[in-house]
Amino acid sequence: MRRILGLALLLLCAGSHAQQHGYDLPREMHCSAKPYCGQSGRACNGVEKTYTGAAAGSAKHSIVQACVEANRLDRCNCIQQCRKVARCSKF
Repeated sequence: MRRILGLALLLLCAGSHAQQHGYDLPREMHCSAKPYCGQSGRACNGVEKTYTGAAAGSAKHSIVQACVEANRLDRCNCIQQCRKVARCSKF
């Protein structure tokens, strides 16, 4: 009986430690950022990516950065929209 209680306490502490340090992050996140340009003949570049493992923890920041990079030659205010239009969902 003592062994079972000891094992249960050990598992409880390990789970608490993992949660406290952020180890319970989702394993996969699918993200996209699709800014819109309303000017005739111009367009923004949208981006989509799936992040796995530890990268899933910073997926939103990463997709915003990818959107900014994809729209470096910005003539339509696309970069300013990147953070607002970025979306991530658990896979």
